Amino acid sequence: MSGRAIAWAVAAACLGVLAGLRAGDGSSREALLLAGTALVAAVLAVTRGRVPAAAPPAAREPDGPESAAIRRTHEVYRVRLRGWRACAVVGLGAAAAGLALFPPLALVAAPVVVVALLRVRRYAHDTQVLARARRAVPSAAGSMKG
Repeated sequence: MSGRAIAWAVAAACLGVLAGLRAGDGSSREALLLAGTALVAAVLAVTRGRVPAAAPPAAREPDGPESAAIRRTHEVYRVRLRGWRACAVVGLGAAAAGLALFPPLALVAAPVVVVALLRVRRYAHDTQVLARARRAVPSAAGSMKG
């Protein structure tokens, strides 16, 4: 399991405990909101814990050092972009639910959404730049031909 998956699992466990405590106090709306958030965090823990399968060795093409570095960086940025998009969606959902059910939650979710949207904007731009750079840098296999 990756570090992020463990963090999502811990968050799910904490939110589950809070949901149980709220249910014990008789606040069913807050307990339901916290349980739903715990469920989302648990799903993120499971999906973020998966290790992507590598391509078979025959399908890989030999790259030059610049091309390999750009490819690795592009992949890292794509993964970060997906993660920040997930944070933005969860934060927007929490803010919307917080406005309807538990207004202080909206105060906590709003900064999370702002930070996540700024990061999404940054990583989306950087991913586009890296994609253009990947197309522009010739691979070692292409430069060895003729």
